[in-house]
Amino acid sequence: PHVRTGTRGSVSNIPSFQQYSSDRKMPRKADVREWVRDIWNDWFDEVFPPSENEWSEVSSMVSEQDTERKPTTVPTITADAIESIEPLGESEEDRALLEALEDEARQLTERIEKEGETAFDLCRRGAIHRKLGQLKKAEYDLTKAIALEQKLLDAYWHRHLLHLVQEKPAAAIEDLNFILKHNKKHVGAYRSRAEIYRKQDDYTSAIVNYTQAIKLQPDDHEAYYYRAEMYEKKGDMLLALEDFAQATRLMPSRTEAVMKHGLYYFNNGNYIGAVNDFTALLQQEPNNAVARTYRGRAYAHQGHYSQAVEDLSAAIHLDPNNAIAFYHRGCLLRKVHPKKALQDLSVSILLDDSEDNVKAVLHRGILYTDMQKWTDAISDFEQALKLDRNLASALVNLGLIYLHQLENYFKAIGRFTQAIKVDPTYIRAYICRSEAYHKIHKRKQALLDVTRAIHLRPDVQHYYMRRGQLLLQMKNLELASFCVQHASELKDGLGASSTQQAVVQSFLKQ
Repeated sequence: PHVRTGTRGSVSNIPSFQQYSSDRKMPRKADVREWVRDIWNDWFDEVFPPSENEWSEVSSMVSEQDTERKPTTVPTITADAIESIEPLGESEEDRALLEALEDEARQLTERIEKEGETAFDLCRRGAIHRKLGQLKKAEYDLTKAIALEQKLLDAYWHRHLLHLVQEKPAAAIEDLNFILKHNKKHVGAYRSRAEIYRKQDDYTSAIVNYTQAIKLQPDDHEAYYYRAEMYEKKGDMLLALEDFAQATRLMPSRTEAVMKHGLYYFNNGNYIGAVNDFTALLQQEPNNAVARTYRGRAYAHQGHYSQAVEDLSAAIHLDPNNAIAFYHRGCLLRKVHPKKALQDLSVSILLDDSEDNVKAVLHRGILYTDMQKWTDAISDFEQALKLDRNLASALVNLGLIYLHQLENYFKAIGRFTQAIKVDPTYIRAYICRSEAYHKIHKRKQALLDVTRAIHLRPDVQHYYMRRGQLLLQMKNLELASFCVQHASELKDGLGASSTQQAVVQSFLKQ
């Protein structure tokens, strides 16, 4: 007997679709899906041939359709635009579509009147009525279509869109649940259900549905973006950042995802990452004033002040009403160009005099203090406190003006006390109030405030020296010498230089 030699795979050689279509000589301009469907229909007729009665009924039905029905010619835009939720508006494009939809609705009505109601015709007409804003007619047609054909998923889809227009999300979800029960690969149903949950702030359910949609359609950049927003609202920022990054990879022109990514880095102090993200965004949108502003602020945090001023200036050029950019540029220029800084801060306050921009008022007050314009400084600090009563730094700056310039010690003490009530850990307020108490010869209160400051910052040497001076004035030499000695022993303290060491030893010998 003949013995076969050689190896043979366990899987039969199945030709690829490209090879099969080439062998069958598929026309170049043919629709692949229709071409395959014709082959399937031919095979089905060969394997399961219809009986003579069935064939005569089908042929007579086709002949009646050919003689009585006129083909409906509806523009392609109708099929695309009918899936959107909102009814049509009044633009020129919408008017053209409106006429096409009305014409098709008229043809469907004539057909239904002549041949009777079918689920498919009612479904199509219901979808058109919804798009035309005829909601009651749409609801009747779609409900009747579902009654005639209970598993017509298109009818459930269009009825769910109708429920969304009517602001009935629960009914819309019921229809979507039915669709997904019978077609678990319906990407649109998962997406729409996710959108409903997103608007209801049900973040977990929205994430689950976006995830299912992404599994079925991995290149859906919008699903990644919205799922990232849900993760962000839940506080899962690492997952959100991954989705924002994936949305950007799939659609580089989607700058919202890049902006979110950059803002997260900025708000968490990762200024290098923030600069990289905002730079990538500006490559897509060079005229984005918000990105310019944030990149300028990130540069400022890194100490790149020239680049920061350049970006903030560009942001102001792109958006002259950008109060934030004026404020930050004014802060950067406060030391090197005080007049320009004053102008920027004043413009920022003119653009936004609300509580959100209270820091611009505060910094202008500080700038007036540097310029020794005490009256203007007091006015700005008082205005800042009207906007935010809990602004401890404004209270301390006011107290310092009363203490050093106006010599109103009691009013200064009042301001420092208010600052401490606002922020009990504000060390500068304790030190300043101690100085004010010393001015009115209340050494015990002055000593108590310095001691509180030491408790908050036990590593600051000159607090111990100040306490030692007060104790010396109170004739408590032993405790005073202890404080000075302790200050000299602190690392890099007052005893670091020979001069300072001589001062300490001189004090200790007294």
